[in-house]
Amino acid sequence: MIKRDARPAVRVMGGVYRRVLDRVAADPAAAFGRRAELPPWQRLTAVAAGLLGRPFV
Repeated sequence: MIKRDARPAVRVMGGVYRRVLDRVAADPAAAFGRRAELPPWQRLTAVAAGLLGRPFV
């Protein structure tokens, strides 16, 4: 139901958020003390995977 031209953006952001949630799940208490973010190389990996059409599971 998502328009074809919007699908890459949804995949990219889904991949980024999936990786952020994995980091929070690994250390939930740390999310209260500092911002949960990804290192640049993981962000680039998520962007590349999303643009290549890879699922973000």
